[in-house]
Amino acid sequence: MRRTPQDWISCDSGQSSPAGETPRRSFTDQDQHTRLTSKNLEQQRESLDESTYEHTIEGTVSSWFDHYTAASKDPDLARHVRLVTQRLKTARPSLIKTDGWNGLFNLTHDEDATFAQIQLIAKTISDDLSQDSGMVPYTTLVCTPRRMTQSEVEDTSMKLDGQVRVNISSTTATVAPNHGHNLRTRTRRIFCGDSEAMDTNTSDAAGVFVAKLHNTTDQIAQNKKQMLGGGSHILSNDPCRRFLFGLSIEHHTMRFWYFARSHVAISEKFDYHVHPEHFDPWVRRVSIPDPAGAGEKLAYEYRVGGDWYRTTELIQEDRALDIVTRALRIWKVRKIVQHDDDVGKRKLGDETYVLKDAWPYEDAQCEQLIQQTMYDRLGVLDERDGGTRKVDAPQYFMTILHDAPVMIDGEFDTARHPVSTRRFVRALSKAAPARERLPIRFECGEAGRSTVHEKTFRMQCRGRTHWRTLYKEVCKDLYTVTSPRVYFKALSTVVKGLKFLRMAEIVHRDLSPGNVLLFGEDAKISDLEYCRTHVFPTVHDLISGTPGFMALELSAGQHLFASKRILAFFAHNFLHDLESVIWMALYFLYRQVPECLASVEGMPLLHALWEESSRFFGLDVDQIGWRSMVLSQPESIAYIPSLMKVYKQVPEMQEFLNAVLELREQLVTEYRVLEASSPVVANNIERWDVNSFRI
Repeated sequence: MRRTPQDWISCDSGQSSPAGETPRRSFTDQDQHTRLTSKNLEQQRESLDESTYEHTIEGTVSSWFDHYTAASKDPDLARHVRLVTQRLKTARPSLIKTDGWNGLFNLTHDEDATFAQIQLIAKTISDDLSQDSGMVPYTTLVCTPRRMTQSEVEDTSMKLDGQVRVNISSTTATVAPNHGHNLRTRTRRIFCGDSEAMDTNTSDAAGVFVAKLHNTTDQIAQNKKQMLGGGSHILSNDPCRRFLFGLSIEHHTMRFWYFARSHVAISEKFDYHVHPEHFDPWVRRVSIPDPAGAGEKLAYEYRVGGDWYRTTELIQEDRALDIVTRALRIWKVRKIVQHDDDVGKRKLGDETYVLKDAWPYEDAQCEQLIQQTMYDRLGVLDERDGGTRKVDAPQYFMTILHDAPVMIDGEFDTARHPVSTRRFVRALSKAAPARERLPIRFECGEAGRSTVHEKTFRMQCRGRTHWRTLYKEVCKDLYTVTSPRVYFKALSTVVKGLKFLRMAEIVHRDLSPGNVLLFGEDAKISDLEYCRTHVFPTVHDLISGTPGFMALELSAGQHLFASKRILAFFAHNFLHDLESVIWMALYFLYRQVPECLASVEGMPLLHALWEESSRFFGLDVDQIGWRSMVLSQPESIAYIPSLMKVYKQVPEMQEFLNAVLELREQLVTEYRVLEASSPVVANNIERWDVNSFRI
């Protein structure tokens, strides 16, 4: 869902504070439009709570620190802490009393005064520790409960109770949203009542902070949604960001938070009266002159291999707003050919390339290596029979100039689950209201258990690795195509490209309109990182693919076209890749309604077409059942009546629909022939030989 200015701007009204909220000042009517949008913000946070639920884990405070923070190398740190603690006790007025911190969450204070005390304590500790140890503070806790930060993403902003802000800003100019990540410098004032917006950028936030007066279920749930909203916003806002820390308070209890692309980790609550590098160094933001003459705009410079590239346009930003996601960003970039400390004196090359920055699952392979392996295998076949496969194949695939994981301090940049075992305890079922859900517990070498409705299950939490890939061709994906002839010509090219993968004994495993790119009108198969050799040396082959375009057997997890039980190990094969082409074709006919359908009379018919498509491409229906009938039943057209009726009125579309149905017939025949044959044994695994596949 695309966010609007109203989705993120949320200001406080002049109404009295809800129970548990810190008292707030009365505001004027100049922010009336933002008050009306608080429901949108709440809906966004509810959606975020849903999407991160199964990826949120909880552990002890010590486990949280052991896994997510680096131990201090200062041998005198304990002594420094004792000296600072003693100074806080003897200060006038004293910040620490015998029963804990002094003056926190005084019910008679208004919101600003309440958070001012928190900020004073944090600053005093930082200053004293710096004085005793000689360490220079990197960040500062800033409490701004009624102010917003400026963001780099179009039409977004953020307002939390506070943030941990870096002391040296990475943004050289005050920026405001314009179009996506291409920003212009201009004077901008966001008013929340009588309070003016902060003059800092969201990218300077190293952590997020929220607090509530009471430790009730409602207050905890509200803090959780605010933390997820803040974490999501900062990770989405900043391409330099690798992960993020956070802190939440409910009355006298506290939690630590960690946000990464693979999961969200929360520490247990603890009584703070009793108990006491997240940026990517190979991405830098720069302010450059706006070619349109409107001041300056923001750009990013990525280091890829040994060179630096500057972004010129954002092509795609796939769900980077979610926390647990692949966080795909695709940019048009140009190489920096002349470097200088002065950004304005850096010169760019003439060529434009495409840079893909993403967090695929950690089992993803090097796309460039897979492609080269394919070419090498085709070359071996050419040597045997004098063919030209190795020369012919590259026209069907992207030209990859660089493909490697991001390295931080000599190690891969990863986001991994903290536990070696994957046994967890869920406190409440998913059916429980969002505010009552508890995160999944994790243990790092310590005993821990939940006593409320314990239920053991196996969590599907896969680690991710940060990759950057540089392509020579600047393309667009099939989702952007509306011309039937261009689209189906591309699918025909894909089928030819799949033949080269089959000859090299490689299955793609993730074909979709987003992974087929058009360079002019020439289709190219991309995203090879989940490819596998057909005879893979393991019995564990994770099923991968985009759900809407995944083969029926993969969705079901078993062979479906055999007349008897098959002992062969179930895994992705070449026919499954080909079946994805059929679903891509049907998706176009259903969802990317081409311009020629403008001649079809009657919107109800087009509406029926869309409704029928939900049987196969919806999220909340039995897709396997409907897909099975379309794919395997002799009278398959009986299950797509709206599609047949609509395209019967458009003669020029009949050839495309007939081609899809013909390919379906051939594919089903091949499935039945294959699964009626005997598999062979390779690497102690029964699978069909590559020569068994005839398409």
